[in-house]
Amino acid sequence: MICALQYAGNRRHTMRTNLIEVDGVAMNRVLRGSRLCELLRGARVLEVLDEKARERACEDGWYGASILLSRALDEDADVVLALRMNDATLPTKHGGPVRVVVRGVADARTVKWVDRIMVQMVESANIYQMLRMRRARGWWWYRTPALLVIGIDSVVGVLVNGRTVWRDKEGMVAVKGHALPSGSNAPVEKVEVSVDEGMSWVETEILEVPEKVKGRGRLLWAWSLWTAKVKMEKGEKTRILSRATDGAGVVRLEVWDWDLRRFAYNGYGEASDLTVR
Repeated sequence: MICALQYAGNRRHTMRTNLIEVDGVAMNRVLRGSRLCELLRGARVLEVLDEKARERACEDGWYGASILLSRALDEDADVVLALRMNDATLPTKHGGPVRVVVRGVADARTVKWVDRIMVQMVESANIYQMLRMRRARGWWWYRTPALLVIGIDSVVGVLVNGRTVWRDKEGMVAVKGHALPSGSNAPVEKVEVSVDEGMSWVETEILEVPEKVKGRGRLLWAWSLWTAKVKMEKGEKTRILSRATDGAGVVRLEVWDWDLRRFAYNGYGEASDLTVR
């Protein structure tokens, strides 16, 4: 399978913090292994109840995370026990020998170095499931559901904040970036950019997948690389915005709900403070 894994803290700086996390902590890769649903059915776990699957590895004693059993048993969700990456044995630093890969969700749920999978009535008691990886609407954040699905997102990769950009003879500027699908409505269907603070939008070109990648697996969960040329006027403090639309027709909003923990931000992508010459 081909999928993009992304860090839940991507774009924290957009929330006006001093943290160093930026936009691009994501990786597209080809993974091979067995579907978790096949393993569970072999163990006669056949009914979709309220249990949650728990993966356990090592960190400070152990690391654990949970997903709904319904997702683990869903063939279309493609939850995989990965053994190989990019035609080689899965490296230890990437979770080898076995990593659970849950596509379209925060990377904290794609547990590395798996040594046990449990089906139980409650979610994992690990601190990263129970406390640390939760979105927070207030100081009661420990009562909110654990972070799982991250919404569709788009990022302006070229241009870079604070830089000077040069127009061509027609007054056009090249813009490039990537978009990431959500966990439930993949794939990315459309990406648009705006140079007038969202008053109007120009649809970008989503680049074709290279021939050597086609046939390697479904592309629902892979990132989409896009490019566009937009007409811009000379000026300073200019901003370019991007937004993506997913397979269910959901369009990314300008801003996302404020979060005390600053996880899973996916408002408009942007390159700001640009000087256009």
